[in-house]
Amino acid sequence: MLGIAFGITGLMHLAGEFVMLDDWKASSGALIFFLLQVPVIIFEQAIIALARQRGFTQSNLLTRVIGYIWVCSWFAFSLPFWTDLHIQNGAWEASPQHGMLIGAWNGLKGSS
Repeated sequence: MLGIAFGITGLMHLAGEFVMLDDWKASSGALIFFLLQVPVIIFEQAIIALARQRGFTQSNLLTRVIGYIWVCSWFAFSLPFWTDLHIQNGAWEASPQHGMLIGAWNGLKGSS
């Protein structure tokens, strides 16, 4: 089920990525990013189950800090699979014609 959910999410983002990049060959970052999450989540669940078997039944500050470091590290590793093509194709450049936030900002400025 986990693989199906992340696969569908990856395909939906892949479609949006294709619209932006207009190239199926270049539009694979979203799918790769979301499919990479599946084995890592399974690995995390195995580690948590193993820790519980060893007597770690309650989380504390140390386990939460380790968890936050792990999540941030994994995100820093895996996110470029998705975002590098976007950056290379100007998706994050400030432009009044592009971007939902800029459009919303301009709409707010115009309504006052």
